Amino acid sequence: MLMYVSHNRARWACLWHVLCVVLTMNKFMKRGLILVAVGVGLNLLGYSIKRNAFEDYGWAMILGTLLFGIGFVSIFYSFVRKVEYKGIIEERAVEAEKKEQRENDLNESDNSTNVQTHP
Repeated sequence: MLMYVSHNRARWACLWHVLCVVLTMNKFMKRGLILVAVGVGLNLLGYSIKRNAFEDYGWAMILGTLLFGIGFVSIFYSFVRKVEYKGIIEERAVEAEKKEQRENDLNESDNSTNVQTHP
């Protein structure tokens, strides 16, 4: 009984981890993974229909290939967005640092001129 309980806890922990990962994905990654999975499923369905010697298997394979391609492009786009977002954040941080440095330099120059004019 103890073995079953610990195995059950491990299963729930794994499912919880998967759920947390899925919830943190952006919408393009989620859509892409769903489209890739549906595309692979439709291609497998098409191969199954073809193997059973039915004539009308092309629609499943064509649709599966299109959905797989759209899903792949969507996943790639989500990675590009993530990299671009990180670049924008870094660029903003550099700009804020430069602005702060300019303000500090202006304050120091104002303080040094005030000290020199009023001995």
